[in-house]
Amino acid sequence: MFILPDLWAQWLGLSLYAFFVGFTFCDGFKLHAIRKLIWFLIFLALCMDTFYKQGQFDIPVILSVTAPLGFALCFTEKQNQQKK
Repeated sequence: MFILPDLWAQWLGLSLYAFFVGFTFCDGFKLHAIRKLIWFLIFLALCMDTFYKQGQFDIPVILSVTAPLGFALCFTEKQNQQKK
């Protein structure tokens, strides 16, 4: 059985998370491209920061910031769409 090294497993998990949240979830709420770009940049910055400081991705830190941020951005987008 092939076992992924820890760093590759973390990278794969974060890549899948970014794909599903960034494209599926945000597109489902028709999130504006600028807000989606902000989410991706914050996600990338957190990934790079934790990797450079710890030598690995700190997935709980990354997810605890980007998941609520994604919900907040989609909530504000939904509110803005209802006002129009």
